[in-house]
Amino acid sequence: MSEVPPVIEHVAPAAPPAPPAAPAAPAAPAAPAAPPAAPAAPPAPAEPTWRDKFLPEDMRSNETLANYADVPALAKGLIETQKWARGRIPIPAVGDAEAFTEFASKVRPADAAEYKIATADGQPSETGEAFRPIFHAAGLHPEQARILNEGWNQYQTDVVSKTTQAGKDALMAIELDLGPAAYTQRVTAVDNMLRGMGIEIDDIAPALEQVVGADKTMRALFAMAEKTGELAKVDGATVSLQMGTMSAANAQIEVDRMSANPDKDFQSRLADKTSPEYAKRKALLGRIAKGD
Repeated sequence: MSEVPPVIEHVAPAAPPAPPAAPAAPAAPAAPAAPPAAPAAPPAPAEPTWRDKFLPEDMRSNETLANYADVPALAKGLIETQKWARGRIPIPAVGDAEAFTEFASKVRPADAAEYKIATADGQPSETGEAFRPIFHAAGLHPEQARILNEGWNQYQTDVVSKTTQAGKDALMAIELDLGPAAYTQRVTAVDNMLRGMGIEIDDIAPALEQVVGADKTMRALFAMAEKTGELAKVDGATVSLQMGTMSAANAQIEVDRMSANPDKDFQSRLADKTSPEYAKRKALLGRIAKGD
């Protein structure tokens, strides 16, 4: 066998040693300290205001004056205040006649005729004219007079309405008490009685109702009609006609009966346009014309 040659290893040469480190740089010198701050300057004195210039010391701090920037603003405020004050009217003390007269003269119109006083439908009234000088003496403003006038008119309207309704209720109670036929007979008798005297029931009934009431008024008139004999003259045919229950045929029968009455006085009354007999015959003819 041949001999194996020896293996020769190559070793790298060692690195040269590092050079020595450079010496450290010297530290930078410290910055010099800042110089001390200069002392603050004292505040400038405040500019004197107009109050400082023109007012005594005891008035300068008044809060009201602080609302005015300068003397012209103060003057303007004074002018406006005076103008407002002249439009004010001081309330007079109770019992101070002189102060009240001055107060009233500034509130009321120069003449009482300037008040607008009328009824609800715009017409003058005796009551309104009577109150006109009273309103003026009381120193009422025209608007106050208007409110009082309208209030009075409404009160009067309400009173009339209540009185009218009370009268209707009273008459209805009488009718329920007597019955429809007897009530109609008496109302017709009263109407005939008053017409014979030249009086219309509508002319006196409202006044009597206000004085004694509708109930007492009608019962008194019913009694008078009975005492004078008028109640007995109102027959069943008349009652039926007034109540609207009479037929056209029965109306014709009644007309024929009246026309055939031989009594000359009756025929004379039948021809008299103001008599109950004439009114009855006219109503009967109207019923006949309507037919059944």
